[in-house]
Amino acid sequence: FLSDKLDLPIDRIQVRQGDTDDLKDGGGTGGSRSIPLGGVSASRAGEDLANKIKRIAADELEASAGDIELSDGVARIVGTDRTIDFASVARAA
Repeated sequence: FLSDKLDLPIDRIQVRQGDTDDLKDGGGTGGSRSIPLGGVSASRAGEDLANKIKRIAADELEASAGDIELSDGVARIVGTDRTIDFASVARAA
């Protein structure tokens, strides 16, 4: 879900679920509820994150958010070689 929304290779996405060292509470995966609940949440979060990345990248690159495309961990002004990587976007945030 996130790979699709961020146009990021799946091997660059780390999934952490149900690790009791990190989470005090949680209901576990619950079998069939994992995708309907977690999948939808991940998809929406990915879409929100993509929009935030585009807005911040647009500010940093002095462009319109509508002119920003995401690909392979960078935000790019469409039709140019002007880019900013996701790590730089995170620092700018």
